Amino acid sequence: LIDEDAPVFDFVPADAEFACDEDVVLLDATFYDLVDENPSLTYEEEQMDLGCEHNYVLIRRWTVTDNCDNSVSAEQIITVSDEIAPSIDAEAQDETVECAGNAANNAALAQWLGNVGGAAASDNCSGSVSWSTVPANPSLSNDCGRTGSVEVTFVATDLCGNVSSTVATFTVEDTTAPVIDDESEDLTIE
Repeated sequence: LIDEDAPVFDFVPADAEFACDEDVVLLDATFYDLVDENPSLTYEEEQMDLGCEHNYVLIRRWTVTDNCDNSVSAEQIITVSDEIAPSIDAEAQDETVECAGNAANNAALAQWLGNVGGAAASDNCSGSVSWSTVPANPSLSNDCGRTGSVEVTFVATDLCGNVSSTVATFTVEDTTAPVIDDESEDLTIE
């Protein structure tokens, strides 16, 4: 008896796509051989990254060989991707401060920017985001003396480059009337 028939797969998992926050389900292929009751199975798995931690292709290969060296191979391709932008959990808040001089005004702006205007964001895959601003280096307009405002777009970016944003305005205003320290005296000039 000469066995020239390769083993046969009776089930190979279909190619599949998953979002990065879904569980990747790995099913095994099943097979049989008409003559050999115990064909050998070789399984290989290769992961190809697609630019970020949460975007990749997983290639799964099964090769079944019977005792007469007849073999057959099958492959499943699983694509995992992160296409969802971060979620803005708390919008940036406008802030208005009383004018206290250039240094104090700029310090208040820097603190507001450092706190991303009170904004908060999370990502469905990695959980963490990085923040940037538009404009890149916000500075106050000079509406009147040391007062002014700047509109800032806070941009949340996840590890795969998906972005969401929130906008707020920082304003310095002068609502305090001048104070006269010394009363003036009448002066008569002849």
